[in-house]
Amino acid sequence: MALSPQQQISELIKRASRILLATSETDQGDGLAALLALKIFFKKINKPADLIASTALSRRFSFL
Repeated sequence: MALSPQQQISELIKRASRILLATSETDQGDGLAALLALKIFFKKINKPADLIASTALSRRFSFL
């Protein structure tokens, strides 16, 4: 029986030694919030995760 998409994602995460998280360059606010939430999630399950953005973040997000 084939794995569901959710099961496939879960298996990929389990096998990964590191996770790379990226966001769209046009969606800084929501994309950054999603990256940070995922970073916290991966930290809680002991998976190292790195964040990447293709452009410099706006100064309004400097407090993060």
